[in-house]
Amino acid sequence: MAQKPIAMEQLKQILQLQKDGVGIREIARRTGISRNSVRKYVALLAKDDTSAESDDPDSKTLADRAYGNDSMAHDAHRLQQLVTHFQYAQGELGKTGVTRQLLWGEYIVQHPDGYVYSHYCHHFNQYLKNRDMSMHLEYQVGDILDRLTANAHRIELKGESLRRKKSKANQ
Repeated sequence: MAQKPIAMEQLKQILQLQKDGVGIREIARRTGISRNSVRKYVALLAKDDTSAESDDPDSKTLADRAYGNDSMAHDAHRLQQLVTHFQYAQGELGKTGVTRQLLWGEYIVQHPDGYVYSHYCHHFNQYLKNRDMSMHLEYQVGDILDRLTANAHRIELKGESLRRKKSKANQ
C-alpha cells in the first residue's frame, strides 16, 4: 500500500519536536508515526535551510517543502495539451472509422507522458459537455410577433381583432 501523506498538524509537530532537539525515536513515539516516516520528513525539511530562518513557516511553504507540490504545474500543462488535442479530436470524431481509442493512440504518440485511456475519455466527455452548452429561454405570451405577414393584427382585451392598416410602402 502506498504511503499516505501525514496531516499538516503532525508535520508541524514533527518540525517543532525536531527543533527542540528530540530524537527520531521519541518523535515517532509521541506522534504515533513510524520512525522511517519521521526520518523521511525530517530529511525533507532539513534540506531547506529556511526552517532555521523562520520559527513558524506558513502551511503552504511547509507543504511545498514536505510534499513537493511541483506536480500541480506539470498537471496543468498536461491538461492544457489535452484540451488542445480535443479541439482537433472533436472534428475528427465525426468522421467514419474514427474512434476514441484511435484518437487516444494519436495523443499518446504525441505526448508519451499523457493521460491513460480512461482519464482521456473522462476529460473528453467533460470537454464535450462544456462545449455543447445550451440555455433554456422562456418566452412570455406576445413576446414574439410574426412581422412577415401582411395581415398582422393584435387582439384587444375585449376580444376584438384590430387589423393593422397597410401602409403605402407595403403595397
